Amino acid sequence: MIMKTSIVYDNTFGSGDEGGLQSFEYGVAFGYTFPHAEFRLPGVQQFTPLFELTGETGLNKDESGQNSLLGSVGFRVDFKPIGEVHPSLGLGYVFPIDSGAREEVHWGIATSLVFEF
Repeated sequence: MIMKTSIVYDNTFGSGDEGGLQSFEYGVAFGYTFPHAEFRLPGVQQFTPLFELTGETGLNKDESGQNSLLGSVGFRVDFKPIGEVHPSLGLGYVFPIDSGAREEVHWGIATSLVFEF
């Protein structure tokens, strides 16, 4: 079982509309890794279904007290090594959970393609 959490205080330095903007960001991700022995897919070393929540709360300016919470469901596939290269592919569906997130996002697809050496 995989569980990752993050808590971040964000302060933007500089001028312009976002200069001095402060926010509190947080997230939690859950996943469970199935090794090849338990989930036999050709060429796949391990398969990990994932669920993630990420949020942000404004702390100052016009953003004060505004919340934005997004959810994501998807998976990561770690393929068997090709020589020294370890490729992996991630795919997820991103959706808004609260009204603050709905103002920014209707839905989305997140992808990743990683080659580790």
